[in-house]
Amino acid sequence: MPRTAMAHTKDKERTLAQALYLAGHYTQKQIAGMVEVTEKTIGVWAEAGHWDKLRAAGQATVGQVVGNMLEIQQARTAQILEAVRGGSKEKFGDEMLKMAKAIEQLQGDIGLSTVIQVLQEFMGYVGNRDHAFRGQLADYQSQFLNQKAGTNG
Repeated sequence: MPRTAMAHTKDKERTLAQALYLAGHYTQKQIAGMVEVTEKTIGVWAEAGHWDKLRAAGQATVGQVVGNMLEIQQARTAQILEAVRGGSKEKFGDEMLKMAKAIEQLQGDIGLSTVIQVLQEFMGYVGNRDHAFRGQLADYQSQFLNQKAGTNG
């Protein structure tokens, strides 16, 4: 097989492996068997492509992140009140404003988890109708998710 054809085949295997990994239903060993590469290869691809970050982002909902931020904000507000009551002259307004703005922005954003979920459903839909076309789209999906997640993988 010519070198470029072999590289293209590996790209397809890596793309399929990433999609299976992000779905979160399979072990690296199972994925390796499905795409016919070694488990070590899956590990190398996962590390290089930041698949753990992508999967974690896909599993955390915006609501969960906002809930965590609200808990942090509440705890920090209690600390600030205690400091102010204790006579602190430090200014806390900027910190509180930034935290409130971050929470507000998160509440207005569509989370990466939502994007991943919708893409997985769409890819399943396409795959049931045109498996070859799904394979072509898989690479674009991978690139898109990496861009949304801020990785270079």
